[in-house]
Amino acid sequence: MNIGIVGKIGTGKSTVAQWFADRKNFVRIDMDAVGHQVLVQSSTVRAQLQKKLPEIFSQGSMLSRGKIASIVFQDKAKLEILNSIIHPEMIKSIESTLQRNDARDVVIDGALLYEMGLDRWCDAVLFIESNYERAVKRSNRSSRDFWKIWKSQEFLDARREQAHFVIDNSGDESQLIEKISDIYSRIKTMK
Repeated sequence: MNIGIVGKIGTGKSTVAQWFADRKNFVRIDMDAVGHQVLVQSSTVRAQLQKKLPEIFSQGSMLSRGKIASIVFQDKAKLEILNSIIHPEMIKSIESTLQRNDARDVVIDGALLYEMGLDRWCDAVLFIESNYERAVKRSNRSSRDFWKIWKSQEFLDARREQAHFVIDNSGDESQLIEKISDIYSRIKTMK
């Protein structure tokens, strides 16, 4: 069984995905981690980025994650360039992981699951939502940086309707765990 987890920054996607990994022994794919891995390990991606987005590098060939975030979450065109370079490699990596773990349950944690076409691998997709105040409290980012990312992810609200299940994570962790357990029981009956 493959489950996708979608939602905006700070809504609790990672907490939900980790519940599946810890409590139900799912293999967890963290799309943010895969993206960072591609940035670090793929010389092809780095070369394309140096050519098309040289401003995200500091001191020659050193990628600056801070610069990436500050630039791409303010400039939609640059975000599209970044995504057009990184996403194909991320998709290859994630699909390879899914194929290697074909006999195991997998949870894919990532805001851009639908945008990258990875929902086609999922038996169910969970949309995690939370109110802004609660989400910003969960984050370790400045409120200004958090707001930029939150606003840049407004398109994700439309994904709520596409998901099989919606979890409101505006409460405490025990409420979230109860909701996840209930939905997991319902997902098992779908197969």
